[in-house]
Amino acid sequence: MATKIIELDGIGPVTLIKRAGNRSLRLSVTPTGVRVSMPRWTPFSAGQSFALSHKDWILAEQSKLSRPLLESGQRIGKMHHLRFEQVLGGQ
Repeated sequence: MATKIIELDGIGPVTLIKRAGNRSLRLSVTPTGVRVSMPRWTPFSAGQSFALSHKDWILAEQSKLSRPLLESGQRIGKMHHLRFEQVLGGQ
């Protein structure tokens, strides 16, 4: 499995991975970074172009990951809201 890490302006590091089982290009955004999986026969430049063509989507997904999962006042179900309280001098 061939791997290459490139730096793209505005996106950051992108890992390009060639896999024998892939039949098409696949893009994923995780907390650890952006990854493009591609068929073994695809040139790395195609993966780079693919990531650049989806730059807006990547940035939107990265912004979702940077938000906290739970926020005070967040709605939970139909009738409940989440509330965080700080307890001082806990017993």
